[in-house]
Amino acid sequence: MIYYPSLSTIQVAAPFTGSVNLKLFLTAVNYDRATSVSVASAPVGKYNQSFQDVRTVNIPNGNGTNSKPIICTVRNPYARFAVRWLRNTKERTGQGLTPFTFSEWITEYNNNHWVAPLLPGGLWEKVTTNVADFQFGQITSQITNCSIDLNNILFIHYENFQNEVRNIQYIDLARPAQAAAFNEYIVAFPPTEADYSNWKSLYTADLANKVYTAFVGDFVTFGYTQNSWQ
Repeated sequence: MIYYPSLSTIQVAAPFTGSVNLKLFLTAVNYDRATSVSVASAPVGKYNQSFQDVRTVNIPNGNGTNSKPIICTVRNPYARFAVRWLRNTKERTGQGLTPFTFSEWITEYNNNHWVAPLLPGGLWEKVTTNVADFQFGQITSQITNCSIDLNNILFIHYENFQNEVRNIQYIDLARPAQAAAFNEYIVAFPPTEADYSNWKSLYTADLANKVYTAFVGDFVTFGYTQNSWQ
């Protein structure tokens, strides 16, 4: 969770959705706005992936900058799941282990991880015995677990990232500092595995159905169709 005091905004970061880029950009916007309207700025707060923490923060409403005080990036669950497999492949290779095939990864995940929310605290990830054991359930399950109203959340879709970030209520790209940050962190999106463009080729109808069944809440809530793997 990241709190931006001059924006009256909390960001909750879902893995593999562009959340780090948004964090960097909003940090710059927070500082720019604090300078321009004489609002006290503050360092970036905790950076984990928990909606649970949102309930511990009282968001001030005094400056009227944001009608939706929580912001969260989202992504097609098929793509997000495939990118997580790619990351797991790199991790296992680095540990001298044989990587899972994509089909094996879905089977492994199905056997161990498709229970969401995974923890009462709403965490998406955990590390056990120094091995990254990424257990992420539906984003919507995390929200429901913490009794947060969906109407208070602004969802930014990875697939329309630039346009949706540009249209956030308090963004002012006429200001040089914000425009520079937008170009650096949003337009020049880092070419990492998060942009893995061949993820659709990994799926068959059977594999897609398994992922859809596990993440159906995210598909429906965020507007992704069941056949969007094709």
